[in-house]
Amino acid sequence: MVELGFKDIAKPGMLQTAGRFMTLSKGIKLKKMDFDTVKLAFERHGFEIMK
Repeated sequence: MVELGFKDIAKPGMLQTAGRFMTLSKGIKLKKMDFDTVKLAFERHGFEIMK
């Protein structure tokens, strides 16, 4: 996820705090990313995103 632009999750404590309420959809909108690009990246790593 860091490679996609979600660099903040690598900061100590960030995953513990923001991770409680932040969803992938909210993060994509916040970072102004293309949903299909993120979906393809996750699929390449063996994940399935359900909308």
